Amino acid sequence: MTIGEQLKKRRLEAKLTQKELGEKLGITQQQIAQYESGKRIPKTETIIKIAEALGFDYYDFLEVDIETVKKVTYLKKELESLNHVQKELEEYFADDTKNLDLEILQNFRKLNKSGQKEAAKRVQELTEIPRYTQEETAI
Repeated sequence: MTIGEQLKKRRLEAKLTQKELGEKLGITQQQIAQYESGKRIPKTETIIKIAEALGFDYYDFLEVDIETVKKVTYLKKELESLNHVQKELEEYFADDTKNLDLEILQNFRKLNKSGQKEAAKRVQELTEIPRYTQEETAI
């Protein structure tokens, strides 16, 4: 039985509405609904408060099903992975030349084969002009 299922069962046994339980705990009815539906998992401190408000030992309440534990563990790993990717992207795009590279590549891909060949020729021509290949000085 999930935490949410246990919460709902024990709340109903105590003959309380979600709103009444929320008022006892100092949280909203919406939070209670999210806990019961499994959309949110209450923190340990909240579980202890819920157990006290409903009159049972919170250790009994913590009989969490293994699927919930697996889901939370998986989601934490996914979040860590996404945070890592975000950090790499931020570092990559912090360099203005990479932004320019990306813009050039995006525009190049919009061209057909003939346009790509012509663009390559023009870039080659620009590399032969000293003012475009010499280091720029700050003004």
